[in-house]
Amino acid sequence: MSLHSKRDLKRPLARSLAFVIFTVLVVYFSLVAVLYVKQRDFIYFPDKTVPNKALVNSEGASRDIEVQTEDGLRLHGWFIESARTGMPVIVFFHGNTGNMSNRLHKISDYLDAGYGVLMAEYRGYGGNPGLPGETGLYHDAAAYFKWLNEAGYADRDLILYGESLGSGVAVEMAMRHDDVKALILETPYARLSDPARKTYFFIPFIHNLMHDRYESIEKIHSVKAPKLFIIAGRDEVLGSQTGLNLYKAAPEPKTLKIFEQALHNTAYQHGAGSHVLLFLSTL
Repeated sequence: MSLHSKRDLKRPLARSLAFVIFTVLVVYFSLVAVLYVKQRDFIYFPDKTVPNKALVNSEGASRDIEVQTEDGLRLHGWFIESARTGMPVIVFFHGNTGNMSNRLHKISDYLDAGYGVLMAEYRGYGGNPGLPGETGLYHDAAAYFKWLNEAGYADRDLILYGESLGSGVAVEMAMRHDDVKALILETPYARLSDPARKTYFFIPFIHNLMHDRYESIEKIHSVKAPKLFIIAGRDEVLGSQTGLNLYKAAPEPKTLKIFEQALHNTAYQHGAGSHVLLFLSTL
């Protein structure tokens, strides 16, 4: 084969390779663009239906409360007052799926023990207006804080409970209100980009693309209240290491409980509620 013939063969091969590379890059960056624009659809999975208040009536003397956020939204949550005077209130910030009614099984033991509970429902969840986002959820939490303060509960009467996504909201509020009684974090993350990196491993710069980052690891050092960290050893959603990193960064006093066999949503099936009550008894 002549040199000229070899060159003739290489040209279409080079063009084919260039076309394949170009196509792969177009598909890759198109996918990145979709994830960037629609990223909140991959973070928040709200149940928008209005939960039936009858679901909580059996748990105590509950009432529907309305709060107004700094950016003008009127939100509804549930407040279950303690039957015992002077008991703290657990302010519950739930995770990214469902709505507050899906967490009633978690609070029953706390109500039986005499604690009050405020189920702080977010914008876009449980019939509330608006769309969820990091800044918006902070506005929501601040509005519930204001309601509690105006109802006569000082910050030192409040125990913040953050579940999964809600752990970022709880840490933010604990940083803003340094006199809260305690902070409980169930299957938390150090920063939201940690699980994002786990899921979208093929986008090494995912952190820089995220609108909502919930940088709890940058805030936890400011939280002086007693802290309980509940980690699922087989956490298939976040992985356990990100929560352990947050625990390591937190100042004392702090307590760590790892449920080695628990998945992301099964810590309570392994006794998390009992350990929360044990922690609360030490306050």
